[in-house]
Amino acid sequence: MHERSIIATSDGTSAKVMQLLCSSDSSKFYIPSVPSNDNLYDEPAAPGGFGRLRQTPISQELNTVGFYIFTVDGPQVSVDFYSADVYPMLRRKEFVLSSTPTLNFLKRETFGYSLNGQEFLVAPGEPYTSVQDKSPAGTTAKILSGINGRNAIDGSNRFCCNTVNTGWASNTKRTASDILTLSGMARNMGSDQTDVYTLSMSYSHSGALGTSLKTGAFALATMDSHGVWVKAANDRFVSGPWNVKFGLGTYGIDDKTNTAWAVINYNGVFAVVNNI
Repeated sequence: MHERSIIATSDGTSAKVMQLLCSSDSSKFYIPSVPSNDNLYDEPAAPGGFGRLRQTPISQELNTVGFYIFTVDGPQVSVDFYSADVYPMLRRKEFVLSSTPTLNFLKRETFGYSLNGQEFLVAPGEPYTSVQDKSPAGTTAKILSGINGRNAIDGSNRFCCNTVNTGWASNTKRTASDILTLSGMARNMGSDQTDVYTLSMSYSHSGALGTSLKTGAFALATMDSHGVWVKAANDRFVSGPWNVKFGLGTYGIDDKTNTAWAVINYNGVFAVVNNI
């Protein structure tokens, strides 16, 4: 079983931590209980309970075997989880494999954290507007709109939340801001697509010199799979602040607040870039 969840202390006073149960490479497979042990033992106030839930489900995958690739890049850690579907049979009250099947591994999710970023817990139906962070050098990043529309349920019939993580790298000659890594908003495992949301980032006005702010050549950008900066959105440019009426693909520059924004539906690496 692959499972990520946020675990709190029994008294609820200490910091919460991410728990990762790694996908099995065994012939035995386990099925979560209904209700969960958290609901059964921790939630009741008496007898013997803590009077509160301690576990917040984030993601879960059953009946697969998998592996993990951990990448450490300065203060940022990312984890790619790959898994293959298998079909265990119930024998003697256990789900087991009698032989090794053909394994077709696919990347199922990417998650991580950063020592210079933050983690935001967003429950289903809640807005993403709580996600706001600032780089060590002063670049600000804010989500201006978007709601968590994820409806994933774990094996104990609990809704899964999203953990939105931010991380930062220093600006380069090409960027007019520090570089933001944003992750954790995927709607489904195995997909990079998120709910539609608006991302805003501040920029240094000196980084915009020599480029008109009115043409869309100076914009919020994302880094593609080849390491090339491309526009984060490219349907319609607006010279001015974001408006709630703007749809997916709209992007713009608000030169009064020195911010660039874009209405998008994916996570990734972002910065404000000149001559793009």
